[in-house]
Amino acid sequence: MTSKFKVIKAHFSTIVGFAVSGILLYLTFQLSGLEYKKLVLDGRQWCFFAASCLAFCVSVYVQSLRAKLFWTGTERNNTLVSLVIGNFYSCLLPSNLGDGVRAWHFSRRNNISLSRSLSALVAEKWIDSQIFIPGVIILFTVRPFKSTYIAYAILYTALTAFILSLIYGLMRRNRPVEKFLWQIVLIFKKPAWLLFKLYWQTTQHLKNLKERGLMGYYIVLCGFMILPNMAQFFFLFKCANIPDVVGNWYTSYFLMGALMILIFIPSAPSNAGVMHYGIYSALISASAQCNFKPDSTCLQNFALYAVLLHLSFVIPDIIIGAIFLIKERKTIFSELKRKP
Repeated sequence: MTSKFKVIKAHFSTIVGFAVSGILLYLTFQLSGLEYKKLVLDGRQWCFFAASCLAFCVSVYVQSLRAKLFWTGTERNNTLVSLVIGNFYSCLLPSNLGDGVRAWHFSRRNNISLSRSLSALVAEKWIDSQIFIPGVIILFTVRPFKSTYIAYAILYTALTAFILSLIYGLMRRNRPVEKFLWQIVLIFKKPAWLLFKLYWQTTQHLKNLKERGLMGYYIVLCGFMILPNMAQFFFLFKCANIPDVVGNWYTSYFLMGALMILIFIPSAPSNAGVMHYGIYSALISASAQCNFKPDSTCLQNFALYAVLLHLSFVIPDIIIGAIFLIKERKTIFSELKRKP
Protein backbone atom coordinates (compact mmCIF):
# COMPACT_ATOMS: atom_id res chain seq x y z
CA MET A 1 0.00 0.00 0.00
CA THR A 2 2.85 2.35 0.87
CA SER A 3 4.65 1.76 -2.43
CA LYS A 4 1.39 2.23 -4.32
CA PHE A 5 0.82 5.53 -2.51
CA LYS A 6 4.34 6.70 -3.45
CA VAL A 7 3.71 5.87 -7.11
CA ILE A 8 0.41 7.79 -7.07
CA LYS A 9 2.11 10.72 -5.34
CA ALA A 10 4.95 10.73 -7.91
CA HIS A 11 2.48 10.67 -10.80
CA PHE A 12 0.45 13.46 -9.19
CA SER A 13 3.57 15.63 -8.77
CA THR A 14 4.49 15.03 -12.41
CA ILE A 15 0.99 15.95 -13.60
CA VAL A 16 1.04 19.12 -11.49
CA GLY A 17 4.44 20.06 -12.91
CA PHE A 18 3.30 19.60 -16.52
CA ALA A 19 0.06 21.48 -15.82
CA VAL A 20 1.91 24.43 -14.27
CA SER A 21 4.36 24.51 -17.18
CA GLY A 22 1.60 24.34 -19.80
CA ILE A 23 -0.43 27.12 -18.23
CA LEU A 24 2.58 29.43 -17.78
CA LEU A 25 3.83 28.80 -21.31
CA TYR A 26 0.37 29.69 -22.66
CA LEU A 27 0.29 32.86 -20.53
CA THR A 28 3.73 33.92 -21.79
CA PHE A 29 2.59 33.87 -25.42
CA GLN A 30 -0.90 35.19 -24.65
CA LEU A 31 0.11 38.16 -22.50
CA SER A 32 3.07 39.21 -24.63
CA GLY A 33 1.36 38.79 -27.98
CA LEU A 34 4.52 37.13 -29.30
CA GLU A 35 4.23 36.39 -33.01
CA TYR A 36 5.79 33.18 -34.28
CA LYS A 37 7.62 35.03 -37.07
CA LYS A 38 9.74 36.68 -34.37
CA LEU A 39 11.15 33.25 -33.54
CA VAL A 40 12.93 33.22 -36.92
CA LEU A 41 16.41 34.65 -36.27
CA ASP A 42 18.66 36.48 -38.73
CA GLY A 43 22.43 36.01 -39.05
CA ARG A 44 23.29 38.65 -36.44
CA GLN A 45 20.89 37.13 -33.93
CA TRP A 46 22.31 33.64 -34.50
CA CYS A 47 25.80 34.93 -33.69
CA PHE A 48 24.65 36.37 -30.37
CA PHE A 49 22.70 33.20 -29.61
CA ALA A 50 25.78 31.04 -30.32
CA ALA A 51 27.85 33.29 -28.04
CA SER A 52 25.29 32.86 -25.24
CA CYS A 53 25.44 29.05 -25.59
CA LEU A 54 29.23 29.18 -25.42
CA ALA A 55 29.10 31.35 -22.29
CA PHE A 56 26.76 28.82 -20.69
CA CYS A 57 29.19 25.99 -21.48
CA VAL A 58 32.00 27.94 -19.79
CA SER A 59 29.86 28.38 -16.67
CA VAL A 60 29.14 24.63 -16.56
CA TYR A 61 32.85 23.86 -16.77
CA VAL A 62 33.62 26.30 -13.93
CA GLN A 63 30.82 24.71 -11.91
CA SER A 64 32.48 21.31 -12.34
CA LEU A 65 35.80 22.76 -11.08
CA ARG A 66 33.95 24.18 -8.10
CA ALA A 67 32.28 20.84 -7.34
CA LYS A 68 35.64 19.09 -7.55
CA LEU A 69 36.87 21.01 -4.48
CA PHE A 70 34.63 18.89 -2.24
CA TRP A 71 36.65 15.84 -3.31
CA THR A 72 40.14 17.34 -3.16
CA GLY A 73 42.66 14.78 -1.94
CA THR A 74 40.74 11.86 -3.42
CA GLU A 75 40.64 10.22 -6.83
CA ARG A 76 37.03 11.32 -7.28
CA ASN A 77 37.65 14.11 -9.76
CA ASN A 78 35.26 13.36 -12.64
CA THR A 79 32.68 15.93 -11.53
CA LEU A 80 32.25 17.32 -15.06
CA VAL A 81 30.97 14.00 -16.43
CA SER A 82 28.32 13.61 -13.74
CA LEU A 83 27.32 17.28 -13.97
CA VAL A 84 26.80 17.17 -17.74
CA ILE A 85 24.84 13.91 -17.56
CA GLY A 86 22.71 15.35 -14.76
CA ASN A 87 21.99 18.45 -16.87
CA PHE A 88 21.06 16.21 -19.80
CA TYR A 89 18.48 14.35 -17.72
CA SER A 90 17.16 17.63 -16.30
CA CYS A 91 16.06 18.34 -19.88
CA LEU A 92 14.19 15.03 -20.00
CA LEU A 93 12.84 14.56 -16.48
CA PRO A 94 10.43 16.85 -14.59
CA SER A 95 11.14 18.82 -11.41
CA ASN A 96 14.93 18.94 -11.72
CA LEU A 97 15.34 15.20 -11.18
CA GLY A 98 18.54 15.53 -13.18
CA ASP A 99 20.28 16.51 -9.93
CA GLY A 100 19.38 13.09 -8.58
CA VAL A 101 20.82 11.43 -11.69
CA ARG A 102 23.98 13.51 -11.27
CA ALA A 103 24.41 12.33 -7.67
CA TRP A 104 23.59 8.73 -8.60
CA HIS A 105 26.07 8.65 -11.48
CA PHE A 106 28.85 10.16 -9.35
CA SER A 107 28.22 7.67 -6.55
CA ARG A 108 28.30 4.69 -8.94
CA ARG A 109 31.35 5.88 -10.85
CA ASN A 110 33.34 6.53 -7.66
CA ASN A 111 31.98 3.70 -5.51
CA ILE A 112 30.63 5.89 -2.73
CA SER A 113 27.22 6.06 -1.08
CA LEU A 114 24.43 7.95 -2.81
CA SER A 115 23.82 10.02 0.32
CA ARG A 116 27.44 11.20 0.41
CA SER A 117 27.31 12.14 -3.27
CA LEU A 118 23.95 13.89 -2.83
CA SER A 119 25.16 15.78 0.23
CA ALA A 120 27.92 17.38 -1.89
CA LEU A 121 25.18 18.82 -4.13
CA VAL A 122 23.33 20.08 -1.06
CA ALA A 123 26.55 21.71 0.16
CA GLU A 124 26.90 23.45 -3.24
CA LYS A 125 23.38 24.83 -3.05
CA TRP A 126 23.84 25.85 0.58
CA ILE A 127 26.90 27.95 -0.25
CA ASP A 128 25.00 29.40 -3.22
CA SER A 129 22.25 30.48 -0.85
CA GLN A 130 24.82 32.23 1.38
CA ILE A 131 26.25 34.10 -1.60
CA PHE A 132 22.70 34.95 -2.72
CA ILE A 133 22.14 37.03 0.44
CA PRO A 134 24.84 39.70 -0.14
CA GLY A 135 24.04 39.47 -3.86
CA VAL A 136 20.48 40.65 -3.20
CA ILE A 137 21.74 43.45 -0.96
CA ILE A 138 23.95 44.66 -3.82
CA LEU A 139 21.07 44.27 -6.29
CA PHE A 140 18.74 46.59 -4.39
CA THR A 141 21.50 48.98 -3.36
CA VAL A 142 22.58 49.71 -6.92
CA ARG A 143 18.98 50.50 -7.86
CA PRO A 144 16.16 51.31 -5.39
CA PHE A 145 13.70 48.51 -4.66
CA LYS A 146 10.52 48.72 -6.76
CA SER A 147 7.32 47.01 -5.64
CA THR A 148 6.92 44.08 -8.07
CA TYR A 149 6.17 40.49 -7.14
CA ILE A 150 9.41 39.22 -8.70
CA ALA A 151 11.41 41.72 -6.63
CA TYR A 152 9.50 40.65 -3.52
CA ALA A 153 10.14 36.97 -4.35
CA ILE A 154 13.88 37.64 -4.60
CA LEU A 155 13.83 39.64 -1.35
CA TYR A 156 11.84 37.06 0.62
CA THR A 157 14.02 34.23 -0.68
CA ALA A 158 17.10 36.09 0.57
CA LEU A 159 15.42 36.66 3.95
CA THR A 160 14.54 32.97 4.19
CA ALA A 161 18.14 32.02 3.37
CA PHE A 162 19.34 34.46 6.04
CA ILE A 163 17.02 33.00 8.71
CA LEU A 164 18.09 29.44 7.82
CA SER A 165 21.72 30.55 8.04
CA LEU A 166 21.12 31.89 11.54
CA ILE A 167 19.44 28.63 12.59
CA TYR A 168 22.24 26.52 11.09
CA GLY A 169 24.90 28.69 12.73
CA LEU A 170 23.14 28.37 16.09
CA MET A 171 22.93 24.59 15.73
CA ARG A 172 26.61 24.25 14.86
CA ARG A 173 27.77 26.52 17.70
CA ASN A 174 25.41 25.15 20.32
CA ARG A 175 25.30 21.35 20.37
CA PRO A 176 22.46 21.13 22.97
CA VAL A 177 20.26 23.19 20.63
CA GLU A 178 21.27 21.02 17.67
CA LYS A 179 20.51 17.86 19.64
CA PHE A 180 17.17 19.21 20.88
CA LEU A 181 15.97 20.19 17.40
CA TRP A 182 16.98 16.86 15.87
CA GLN A 183 15.27 14.92 18.66
CA ILE A 184 12.03 16.61 17.61
CA VAL A 185 12.59 15.87 13.92
CA LEU A 186 13.63 12.25 14.54
CA ILE A 187 10.17 11.49 15.89
CA PHE A 188 9.28 10.88 12.24
CA LYS A 189 11.71 7.91 12.23
CA LYS A 190 13.04 6.65 8.89
CA PRO A 191 12.51 9.78 6.72
CA ALA A 192 13.97 11.89 9.53
CA TRP A 193 17.01 9.62 9.88
CA LEU A 194 17.68 9.93 6.16
CA LEU A 195 17.41 13.71 6.49
CA PHE A 196 19.76 13.69 9.48
CA LYS A 197 22.30 11.60 7.56
CA LEU A 198 22.16 14.06 4.68
CA TYR A 199 22.53 16.98 7.12
CA TRP A 200 25.53 15.43 8.83
CA GLN A 201 27.34 14.57 5.60
CA THR A 202 26.65 18.02 4.16
CA THR A 203 28.13 19.54 7.30
CA GLN A 204 31.22 17.36 6.89
CA HIS A 205 31.65 18.52 3.29
CA LEU A 206 31.48 22.16 4.40
CA LYS A 207 33.83 21.49 7.32
CA ASN A 208 36.38 19.73 5.11
CA LEU A 209 36.28 22.59 2.62
CA LYS A 210 37.16 25.07 5.38
CA GLU A 211 39.81 22.89 7.03
CA ARG A 212 41.63 22.43 3.72
CA GLY A 213 41.63 26.18 3.16
CA LEU A 214 39.57 25.86 0.00
CA MET A 215 36.53 27.94 0.93
CA GLY A 216 38.08 31.15 -0.43
CA TYR A 217 39.01 29.42 -3.69
CA TYR A 218 35.47 28.00 -3.89
CA ILE A 219 33.95 31.49 -3.54
CA VAL A 220 36.33 32.84 -6.21
CA LEU A 221 35.13 30.11 -8.57
CA CYS A 222 31.54 31.13 -7.76
CA GLY A 223 32.44 34.58 -9.06
CA PHE A 224 34.00 33.13 -12.20
CA MET A 225 30.84 31.08 -12.67
CA ILE A 226 28.58 34.13 -12.33
CA LEU A 227 30.46 36.14 -14.97
CA PRO A 228 29.81 33.81 -17.97
CA ASN A 229 26.20 33.42 -16.79
CA MET A 230 25.78 37.20 -16.89
CA ALA A 231 27.47 37.24 -20.31
CA GLN A 232 24.99 34.60 -21.48
CA PHE A 233 22.07 36.81 -20.44
CA PHE A 234 23.72 39.90 -21.94
CA PHE A 235 24.33 38.33 -25.36
CA LEU A 236 20.68 37.31 -25.48
CA PHE A 237 19.63 40.94 -24.85
CA LYS A 238 21.29 41.76 -28.15
CA CYS A 239 19.80 38.69 -29.81
CA ALA A 240 16.23 39.52 -28.74
CA ASN A 241 16.61 43.27 -29.42
CA ILE A 242 15.98 44.29 -25.82
CA PRO A 243 16.38 48.08 -25.35
CA ASP A 244 19.72 49.08 -23.81
CA VAL A 245 18.00 50.78 -20.89
CA VAL A 246 16.82 47.31 -19.79
CA GLY A 247 19.30 45.03 -21.57
CA ASN A 248 22.26 45.82 -19.34
CA TRP A 249 24.52 44.06 -16.82
CA TYR A 250 22.25 45.03 -13.92
CA THR A 251 19.32 43.22 -15.51
CA SER A 252 21.55 40.20 -16.18
CA TYR A 253 22.26 40.10 -12.45
CA PHE A 254 18.57 40.60 -11.66
CA LEU A 255 17.57 37.69 -13.93
CA MET A 256 20.12 35.42 -12.26
CA GLY A 257 18.42 36.09 -8.92
CA ALA A 258 15.02 35.33 -10.40
CA LEU A 259 16.31 32.15 -12.04
CA MET A 260 17.55 30.77 -8.70
CA ILE A 261 13.94 30.88 -7.50
CA LEU A 262 12.33 29.55 -10.68
CA ILE A 263 14.28 26.28 -10.65
CA PHE A 264 12.52 25.20 -7.46
CA ILE A 265 9.00 25.53 -8.91
CA PRO A 266 7.42 22.19 -10.00
CA SER A 267 7.53 22.01 -13.77
CA ALA A 268 7.85 19.92 -16.90
CA PRO A 269 11.35 18.85 -18.02
CA SER A 270 13.95 21.66 -18.37
CA ASN A 271 11.63 24.07 -16.50
CA ALA A 272 9.65 24.65 -19.69
CA GLY A 273 6.85 27.15 -19.19
CA VAL A 274 7.99 28.09 -15.70
CA MET A 275 11.22 29.59 -17.04
CA HIS A 276 9.43 31.25 -19.96
CA TYR A 277 6.82 33.02 -17.85
CA GLY A 278 9.22 33.65 -14.97
CA ILE A 279 11.87 35.31 -17.14
CA TYR A 280 9.21 37.27 -19.06
CA SER A 281 7.83 38.56 -15.75
CA ALA A 282 11.34 39.21 -14.41
CA LEU A 283 12.12 41.39 -17.42
CA ILE A 284 8.99 43.44 -16.73
CA SER A 285 10.11 43.80 -13.10
CA ALA A 286 13.63 44.73 -14.23
CA SER A 287 12.08 47.40 -16.46
CA ALA A 288 10.45 48.91 -13.38
CA GLN A 289 13.81 48.80 -11.60
CA CYS A 290 15.29 50.68 -14.58
CA ASN A 291 12.37 53.18 -14.70
CA PHE A 292 11.35 52.00 -18.15
CA LYS A 293 7.81 51.27 -19.33
CA PRO A 294 7.79 48.59 -22.08
CA ASP A 295 5.46 48.94 -25.05
CA SER A 296 3.82 46.07 -26.97
CA THR A 297 6.93 45.50 -29.12
CA CYS A 298 9.12 45.28 -26.04
CA LEU A 299 6.77 42.78 -24.43
CA GLN A 300 7.06 40.56 -27.49
CA ASN A 301 10.84 40.85 -27.31
CA PHE A 302 10.72 39.95 -23.61
CA ALA A 303 8.82 36.76 -24.47
CA LEU A 304 11.27 36.04 -27.30
CA TYR A 305 14.12 36.52 -24.83
CA ALA A 306 12.55 33.97 -22.46
CA VAL A 307 12.30 31.43 -25.29
CA LEU A 308 15.91 32.02 -26.39
CA LEU A 309 17.24 31.83 -22.82
CA HIS A 310 15.54 28.49 -22.32
CA LEU A 311 17.01 27.18 -25.58
CA SER A 312 20.49 28.47 -24.67
CA PHE A 313 20.36 26.11 -21.68
CA VAL A 314 18.64 23.16 -23.31
CA ILE A 315 20.52 22.89 -26.61
CA PRO A 316 24.04 22.67 -25.10
CA ASP A 317 22.79 20.37 -22.33
CA ILE A 318 21.20 17.97 -24.83
CA ILE A 319 24.07 17.92 -27.34
CA ILE A 320 26.98 17.70 -24.88
CA GLY A 321 25.02 15.47 -22.52
CA ALA A 322 24.25 12.99 -25.30
CA ILE A 323 27.97 12.76 -26.13
CA PHE A 324 28.90 12.05 -22.51
CA LEU A 325 25.96 9.66 -22.17
CA ILE A 326 27.30 7.55 -25.04
CA LYS A 327 30.74 7.51 -23.41
CA GLU A 328 29.24 6.54 -20.04
CA ARG A 329 26.62 4.10 -21.33
CA LYS A 330 28.26 1.09 -19.65
CA THR A 331 28.35 2.78 -16.25
CA ILE A 332 24.77 4.01 -16.48
CA PHE A 333 22.83 1.33 -18.31
CA SER A 334 24.65 -1.69 -16.83
CA GLU A 335 23.68 -0.43 -13.38
CA LEU A 336 20.09 0.10 -14.46
CA LYS A 337 19.88 -3.48 -15.81
CA ARG A 338 20.90 -4.84 -12.41
CA LYS A 339 17.90 -3.24 -10.77
CA PRO A 340 14.99 -5.65 -10.25
